[in-house]
Amino acid sequence: MSLTRLRDSRRIVFSIAIAIMLVPLSVLSKEIEGLQVWKLRGKGTQLLLPVIKGEAPAVTARNYLEAFNHGPSNDETSNYSEMLKDFTDSKTQVDSQQKPIKGKFWLESEEFGSDHFSVLPHFDAGGIRVPMAVVANRPGHMSTHDPFFKNVHQGFTEKGGADVYIVPLGLETYLTESELTKYHELVSSNFPALLSLGGADLDPTLYGETNKGLSTGVNAQRDQTEIKLIRTYTKTENHAFYGICRGHQAFAVAMGGALIQHLIDELDTSKDPEGIGKHRRGKYATDEGIQSAWHDVELLETSPLYQLLGKKVLKVNSRHHQAVKRIPHGTRAIASEPVPKDSTDFGHTIVDVEALDRTNQEGQTVALTVQFHPEDMHVDGTSEDAEHARKIMRWMVDNARQFLPKQKQGGCLY
Repeated sequence: MSLTRLRDSRRIVFSIAIAIMLVPLSVLSKEIEGLQVWKLRGKGTQLLLPVIKGEAPAVTARNYLEAFNHGPSNDETSNYSEMLKDFTDSKTQVDSQQKPIKGKFWLESEEFGSDHFSVLPHFDAGGIRVPMAVVANRPGHMSTHDPFFKNVHQGFTEKGGADVYIVPLGLETYLTESELTKYHELVSSNFPALLSLGGADLDPTLYGETNKGLSTGVNAQRDQTEIKLIRTYTKTENHAFYGICRGHQAFAVAMGGALIQHLIDELDTSKDPEGIGKHRRGKYATDEGIQSAWHDVELLETSPLYQLLGKKVLKVNSRHHQAVKRIPHGTRAIASEPVPKDSTDFGHTIVDVEALDRTNQEGQTVALTVQFHPEDMHVDGTSEDAEHARKIMRWMVDNARQFLPKQKQGGCLY
């Protein structure tokens, strides 16, 4: 080989080596072997991370957060690095070699200690508490210090009897599509119930519409990931799915339904003078000072909610500007806004669907979603409202227990 060819060959090898080094960690193929728990003591939560073959837990956690911190940002998606401010510490952190960690925001370094990570335990029907996976839709959902998630944790864990584990926000920035599929399958095979919480508006393209400028805070990548996880949970009909607010709407979309993009633009306010004021104090999801509005909903008498509460009309809180427009096949509307007494046709062309359910062939409830917020009702409402909310959350936990595997000795399901 001539000296020139040798130099050219070396240049090619060197170029390939440099190209490989520049490939983001999130792009390299990862073999997922199971699930692990990252217990954030400073945040009071348990995050579900994948177990990556040949990778230490702390490395997986750092790689996830770095990918999350540099997630997509454009006109149609929320800026992940801005969202991460609420979750991470703004001080500059360093690694074990005292080199700055890439990225502006990071957790306190002590959260990466080996005692913060553990293999996911085995769950079965012999346990006292029911394991529940909860989808984080805001950074605050990964911290019990967040005022909204604090109510969720209190309602479902302290009052409801669940053991809550968090599906972290932004995993789609770290895992490839096939890796996400594997992760979703592991979550569904280990947890009898999945709860999806409130958050920003869903991408209208998911239900066959364009954004009319009314759907705000949309993050298409995150929305697609959540929809796929919901479909993973519902395809076998041997799990329980629960949704609150956005989670209620996400379930409808995942099952083939559609949404009203902005209630006040589609309601006939001559027949409904209060308009969106009955559903939220504040016009858009980005408005400052949005507060809950309280209103009545009518319950279907054959629904789990009516049978649980023994009431035809339930007072609920809500803060939404979108609603379910098309009810998916195989799903029932089990609560809706009452038709005004002075109107004969309001509600026939459009009804604010306040709850949905779905049952399997054995008659078991495999999905129940609500547009209102029982996790807040048990804190902000009257004593009667709080009792209704606690009963609803406890029912969700108890209903999920029937989907736990039979008791067996040792081992994990994965």
